[in-house]
Amino acid sequence: MNGGLGWEDQGTLGIIQAIGGGCIILVNHLIVPYAVKIYGTLLVTKFALIAMAPVVLLTPFLSKLDRPVLYVMLIIIYAMYSSLQN
Repeated sequence: MNGGLGWEDQGTLGIIQAIGGGCIILVNHLIVPYAVKIYGTLLVTKFALIAMAPVVLLTPFLSKLDRPVLYVMLIIIYAMYSSLQN
């Protein structure tokens, strides 16, 4: 089972999740505190939720993208979704 992305192994998914995890650490420790200090918690949360809506809607169409663009988009989606879970 390849999850619909057409990958032969799970190594690529592991690399994407590892890079996404690094992005989560950077966003949550560098960008979010700075943005909350300037704009407030409620506004930052609203922005994150609004920014996530088009990402969720476009996710089913990602498999049609070229590999490098697909990888970048998956990292962005993974990082945004995981950041909202905290």
